[in-house]
Amino acid sequence: MTYPPPPGQPQMQQPAAPKKSTGKKVAGCGGIGCLGLIVVIIIAAAVGAGHKSSPKSSSSTAAPPSAAAPAKSAPARAPVAAKAKTVLVTSGNGMKSTQSFTVHGDWDLYYSYDCTSFGQAGNFTVNGNSAADLYVNTMAMKGKDVSHEHSGGKISLSVTSECDWKIKVVDIPG
Repeated sequence: MTYPPPPGQPQMQQPAAPKKSTGKKVAGCGGIGCLGLIVVIIIAAAVGAGHKSSPKSSSSTAAPPSAAAPAKSAPARAPVAAKAKTVLVTSGNGMKSTQSFTVHGDWDLYYSYDCTSFGQAGNFTVNGNSAADLYVNTMAMKGKDVSHEHSGGKISLSVTSECDWKIKVVDIPG
């Protein structure tokens, strides 16, 4: 029988019952923790061994690139980018068809127009080889802009306007 301690004295705790042993303890390990550690070590060793023998993996013991054998031929030169080229510059007043020019895919049509001599806002249109190839269609007292085109070939422009105008075509090789 146990009696409560007298007032002012701390109560003593009973020692805990010893844990039952499973008989699987390894000296210095906490049971299943050691088993997990051993499995991890075995897996790491297997992966490491497979990694070292793999011909595709890079190794820190490989020779640096500077120690490689010199190249037997000169390195290939990078292609020089072709520069944009102005293929047409013309100006006029009223209607006019331009001479033919050739562009290789992408090209820019720079234009400006001024209708002050006409006395009011005027129309300014630029067509290609056919009326369906409409590159510019605007109406104002004056203006300027660029139209980016993407179909190359041999082209002739038709300008329709009451205004003074200037055109420049720049071929942008790809």
